[in-house]
Amino acid sequence: GAGVVSSAVSVFFVNVEDDASQSGILYGLYRVKLVATFIFLILASVIVYLLFDFIGSGWTILCCIIVGQVFGVFVGQITEAFTVSTCISKSAADGGATGPIFLVIKALAYGFFSCIG
Repeated sequence: GAGVVSSAVSVFFVNVEDDASQSGILYGLYRVKLVATFIFLILASVIVYLLFDFIGSGWTILCCIIVGQVFGVFVGQITEAFTVSTCISKSAADGGATGPIFLVIKALAYGFFSCIG
């Protein structure tokens, strides 16, 4: 419920120029992601307040939601950095010039590296 509403509302915050570069588009998406996260956290706080006692288990549930959202945004940013970055993609593609096995090894190495940050 709260995630769908926050995503639907955050669509109205998309603002990218017509001749925007890739970094401009990525910044626009990043801004919308943060707006959706903020709206979701507010809605989740209200839902937890209405359903649970904040003094007891409600506070624990809300903290878990906040930590999950923060780490979710962090993992999304790391994933975006490793999949959108042209230098990493170009380096992996250049590895394929000598043969397909080098492309597989290089892409696998970048995948492992992206998992450890």
